[in-house]
Amino acid sequence: GRWGWGMSAAGGGGLVLRGELFKSGEGNSIFKLRWFELFAHGELRWSEAEGAPGRGLSELSGLSVHLGPEESRGGEERYGFQLVPRGGMRVYSLQASSAEERRLWVDALESVANPHVLRSALGGNYRVVCMQRPSPPAHWGIDLGS
Repeated sequence: GRWGWGMSAAGGGGLVLRGELFKSGEGNSIFKLRWFELFAHGELRWSEAEGAPGRGLSELSGLSVHLGPEESRGGEERYGFQLVPRGGMRVYSLQASSAEERRLWVDALESVANPHVLRSALGGNYRVVCMQRPSPPAHWGIDLGS
């Protein structure tokens, strides 16, 4: 697929990432190629072709991104992921044409949706944060059984 990094405009509202992804319609499993543009102010737009009028998600804050299955359609590899807006009224199913492309989109969407969260790159290598457990208290020498 075609994709590219956008130039970020002053003020932080500029284009973050743009390119082609496959998107399924609501309630069906047919994926169609769409042109997507992700903006730093928290908007994702898509249309049938670059520059065509389209639709979009204007409130990405709190959006969660889930990696989906990898599959082969008509000899083409597809790398799925889902977008679940806060409130979860609808799930948006998308597919990239390479694992690298999917990683770029997932990372960019995550950083726009949750800018305050520091994360390692997604793609199966999840960072697990372990709380430091306090060591069990030493035996106090008190026998409660007496």
